[in-house]
Amino acid sequence: MTATLDGAAIAEVLGAVPLFTDLAPELLAMVAAEATARRVPAGTVLFQMGDDGDEMFAVARGLVQIVLPGPSGTEEVVAELGDGRWFGEMALITGEPRSAAARVTVDTDLLQLSRASFHSLLARMPVLALRLSQELSRRLRARLVAASEGPAHHLVVLEDTADTVESAVAARELATAIAAELGGSIAYLDLGTGARDRADVRLESHPCRDLADVERLRRSHAAVVMRVPQGHPLSERVRVLPGAKVDATGLMVDPANGSATSGILATPLQQRARRLIGRRVGLVLGAGGAKGLAHVGAIRSFERAGLRFDMLAGTSMGAIIATLIALGWGSDRMQELAERVRKNFRAMLVDVGLSGSLLRGAKKRAVLAELTDGKQFEDLSVPLWVVAADLVLQREFIFDRGDLGEALDASSAIPAIFPVVSLEERQLVDGWVVNPLPADVLRQNGADMVIAVDPNVADGRKPRPHAGHRRRAWWKRFLSPQTLIDPVGMVRVTMQAMDVGARERTMANLSLVDVCVQPALGGYSTTDVQKLPAILAAGEAAAEAALQTIHATVGPRAA
Repeated sequence: MTATLDGAAIAEVLGAVPLFTDLAPELLAMVAAEATARRVPAGTVLFQMGDDGDEMFAVARGLVQIVLPGPSGTEEVVAELGDGRWFGEMALITGEPRSAAARVTVDTDLLQLSRASFHSLLARMPVLALRLSQELSRRLRARLVAASEGPAHHLVVLEDTADTVESAVAARELATAIAAELGGSIAYLDLGTGARDRADVRLESHPCRDLADVERLRRSHAAVVMRVPQGHPLSERVRVLPGAKVDATGLMVDPANGSATSGILATPLQQRARRLIGRRVGLVLGAGGAKGLAHVGAIRSFERAGLRFDMLAGTSMGAIIATLIALGWGSDRMQELAERVRKNFRAMLVDVGLSGSLLRGAKKRAVLAELTDGKQFEDLSVPLWVVAADLVLQREFIFDRGDLGEALDASSAIPAIFPVVSLEERQLVDGWVVNPLPADVLRQNGADMVIAVDPNVADGRKPRPHAGHRRRAWWKRFLSPQTLIDPVGMVRVTMQAMDVGARERTMANLSLVDVCVQPALGGYSTTDVQKLPAILAAGEAAAEAALQTIHATVGPRAA
């Protein structure tokens, strides 16, 4: 196996690979310098299922088959990869054994990247993490869609324990909300005695005599919603139909059921409808210090677009912004707060103490207490998860109940800068250390789709060096006299160190994201509060650029 491509040819081939498409020429040249060209004869097995994954590959010219064991010792070809296709990256990233075998079917020119080279490129070119996450997300969504195939249409059974006029109205409202989320009309069956006929273009009312009527409507409509009183002859029989979603809580009468919420939060009625049809949309906001203020610009774009989210999660600055969203703040009010912080940063946050941490943290706690106004997680209209790091158990700690101000204090307690937050037996610090972009938290709690705003995926530009800090490792900058007498500089360097340590967790979580909004913040640092207008504009521009993809992901009903 000998090299058959020179550096320019390798760069040309890599430029056609989705992972490297549209990279600046100098960045593409960096990738090409790390790649090794190989001529592989037909019939060569590149790796077997279960082998260690130390390399990823791209096909320059030729054909590679991905093979899985079939029944009775046969083989099943699950993919054929031609020019420009890449493979083998999952085992390389996760360190897990190969999930399939790869076999060359014709003489093939391959480009190969080792694990060491790949990690080196990611460290120097963080934009590759975003490209990788987009491809992994596409694959994940394809698997989820394939796994969910079964009953082609929705069947929602609303169990009615009261069978009153009020519960009949609630059932129609919920059915109408389901139709709105699906973007069309649906079949509606009301088997209750308190039913009222009411014209609604989204609901097609039908009689129902037996299960045959139900199955007939399932075949002809995108969704069938049934209100079935307890004790009805069909009650037990429709519950066990394949694919039926049975709900006994959706008809609880709630005066605020369909009332509008501020900002970008789904109404309680929308949340119920989306839960029943598997379309809950989560928003995750990443850590980022001052760069995290780009979230405010992204939220402004989401507001204009009419996007509504069912659940929220965030870390550090992302947790603070997510909490303000959950409290009903809009982007204008958030920007006013950000301007206030920009103009009074030291007065509001800097209280040098040098007793276990650089700052005493009393000012930060006071600001967070003012923002949350004594509210609890239980007071919110949507679920919220706030991520901190537990030094005792050496893992993440997730807040989902209790005092919001206390949770935000822990999630933003930058190690060595702010004091550790004690909670019972736990010692909590900034969640950036362990999980800067907690998309996994949303997935674990039932999000069907996840939209992320990640202010720490660089856009290819290097941060502007600060005076006296050029070309020096982060730990040397941390110990420099300039940093030790400058709290802001110390914060900047500490946050850089946290970002490096948590990068692999971020990469893994990006694969769980459906759409990632990437503000172009490569030229800014985590303490650039004075650059607020540009940071807000970057967040808004990135969200605007992603709106078409977001709308395509969340479906016909976004508002």
